[in-house]
Amino acid sequence: MAQSAPAEEKSPISANVTITNDYKYRGISQTNGQPAIQGGFDYAMRVAFYIGNWNSTISWINNQVPTVTAPVEMDFYAGFKKELIAPGFASDLVCFSITTQTKELLHLLIIQIQPSCTQPRTLHLGP
Repeated sequence: MAQSAPAEEKSPISANVTITNDYKYRGISQTNGQPAIQGGFDYAMRVAFYIGNWNSTISWINNQVPTVTAPVEMDFYAGFKKELIAPGFASDLVCFSITTQTKELLHLLIIQIQPSCTQPRTLHLGP
């Protein structure tokens, strides 16, 4: 009887790259309707901690104020995600740092709690 190969361990590092025709944040174009290239890296530890970086080209700042150049938005984040309420329901505490380099550094810090359902749930109605 042949032995099966051991299951490959999932890498804690992931990456992503996107080309989009218009980068929008909350419905507002960050590129004045122009294309953007985006990408990032994430590192997820086994103990529910994660850290990552995401970047996108932007153009709205230098289009509004021609003397200011800010071609890239850089987002850094770290968090803790764990099933705290019940199996299948995760709570995610995350801290975002959104940075845009101009003559002066534009910086926004966001701390939030995000609930999520990690397993599909079926709702049965009737008898």
